[in-house]
Amino acid sequence: MIGCAAALIWADPRLRERVQSGLTGSWIPALVAVGLLSIMQTLGHPSDAPLQSRFLLWAFRLPLFTILSATFILTTVINPTNGVTRLLEHPFLVWIGRLSYSLYLWHSTAFLCCDRIVKQFPSRVVRSPISQEIMRLCLSFLFAAMSYYLIERPILGIKKRWEAARMAKAMSDKPISIPTRIAA
Repeated sequence: MIGCAAALIWADPRLRERVQSGLTGSWIPALVAVGLLSIMQTLGHPSDAPLQSRFLLWAFRLPLFTILSATFILTTVINPTNGVTRLLEHPFLVWIGRLSYSLYLWHSTAFLCCDRIVKQFPSRVVRSPISQEIMRLCLSFLFAAMSYYLIERPILGIKKRWEAARMAKAMSDKPISIPTRIAA
């Protein structure tokens, strides 16, 4: 909802001017990024916390996180040459962005698989929380990359060919209109 509100604000020229004047500045993207990273550290998972913490999460921390996320997106649009924006254009981060939907789809499955694999090893190294998180992350990226390159990209290629064929057919089906009167 907050992202939609940001898009509607951006679509209105008068409101866009106000937002641009408020978010223009070389230090604004970095400031918003620090705020976003700070609030991210407080989120956690709602099921892991007592009732009071869950209330604070849903009533304050998550809305603040979403507002800061929308603000961060707007600051990168407004300040495209800023260092923070250029950092986000790094090829590795762009690749992660391409995999983001696949990561969303596959991360829970990767976590479950990793947890089952870890139970098979008695070693303390494998069972340490840090090594488990690294394995979860690697398995998530493996599943996401396989899904993206073996399923998503080929289907997107088929979609592009289908759309091109459909557009060509639509263009050939249009009757040619000849103007009856030519303006002088």
